[in-house]
Amino acid sequence: MPDPIMAALTGERITLSNSLATVATTCVVVRTSGGRSNSIVSLSRITGIQTLRTSVPGLLVIASGLFLVAAAAHYSKDGGQADLPIALLGLAFVIGYLGSRRAAIVFLVDGETIETVSGGLREAAALARAVRLAIKELEEDSSETSAVAS
Repeated sequence: MPDPIMAALTGERITLSNSLATVATTCVVVRTSGGRSNSIVSLSRITGIQTLRTSVPGLLVIASGLFLVAAAAHYSKDGGQADLPIALLGLAFVIGYLGSRRAAIVFLVDGETIETVSGGLREAAALARAVRLAIKELEEDSSETSAVAS
């Protein structure tokens, strides 16, 4: 389903669209507030882009404790066969940590900040790359236009 906001903007070519934002030739439509609202930001007004990464490091702490208990059970005379199940549980917590990593992009616009909803790390990296590329293309087009005008 096409983005209704982008469909209303005529003459815009969409370069990237994901769950965080939609990047067009002259603007970015940012999904904010859990995807319930949108902000349209002109690429020429963006002064900076930051990636905000979040995770749950407590899962790594629990996993390291479980690995320690698994090692103790392995080298203990009374450990029995408890080492492998405990180590697998620790591995499950590591996988849970890797799955909990999220990222959002923060756009700095004339002293204000606009933050996207949280998404995957790859989505955030792709969005930041697409916005930087679109800003660069917009600046090149404006410098070519000013060179032709003079």
